[in-house]
Amino acid sequence: MIPLSAMAGLVLWTSIPWLLMNREVYWRRLIAAGALASTATTIYSVATAVYMPDLVDRYTAEFGLFGITIAIIGWLLVIAMVLVASSSVGAEFDSSPDPWAMSLKTRLRLYDPELGPLPAGAVGGPTPRGEFVNPFLLGRLLANWLVITFAVWLTASIAPGIVVYGGFVTYLWVSLLLGLVNAVIGPVAHLIALPVTVVTLGLFALVVNGLLLAVTAALTAGLGVGSFLGTVVGATLIASVTAALDFLVSPIRSRSDRV
Repeated sequence: MIPLSAMAGLVLWTSIPWLLMNREVYWRRLIAAGALASTATTIYSVATAVYMPDLVDRYTAEFGLFGITIAIIGWLLVIAMVLVASSSVGAEFDSSPDPWAMSLKTRLRLYDPELGPLPAGAVGGPTPRGEFVNPFLLGRLLANWLVITFAVWLTASIAPGIVVYGGFVTYLWVSLLLGLVNAVIGPVAHLIALPVTVVTLGLFALVVNGLLLAVTAALTAGLGVGSFLGTVVGATLIASVTAALDFLVSPIRSRSDRV
């Protein structure tokens, strides 16, 4: 059953990117990412059968029926992270000029036969390493991370029910996980809740933010939340502090980008 699932995953995670890119990329170039995604999702499906029932029971006991939603969203978040990571690794492998990668691509024919295994810098081939690294972008990401970390620390200090179990490293981890949850699940959650948000003049967006914070707490033991109302208040504080700090830091970023 597991080999059949892996083969089906290979076909699925190779064909979907190929179709999404309008079949403009030769399908063999996508096999590496598809194989990695298929292997990871198959392993995760086996692990899910082991830990998911206990996880659902624990979240249901803690959050009621809402706990089932948290467990499912957490599962989807991990799947999304697995697929993104597999695609990134596959893209790096496809563009890698390293001898081992070129040899493997040649041996398995993981390239467009009309172009052959392209050397670094060739048209349609990989870009020389380092050109895509923007130090200002990396600095901006680090600044955003620190801003969210400070917002989480301040909220945990003043909001009842919001607790971070640990020191600075835990705050960094919680803020990073919160950022990932907001980036991956946030847009979909806000889109689904858009009609209710419009009817309530934007107030329901606060409930969605509380849901995202609850999902983050469910994914890590480093963050604890109390009642759902307290979670909504905590999420609102985090969003408000982050927006205020981002507003203050933005002029500094703009001057740095112009240097």
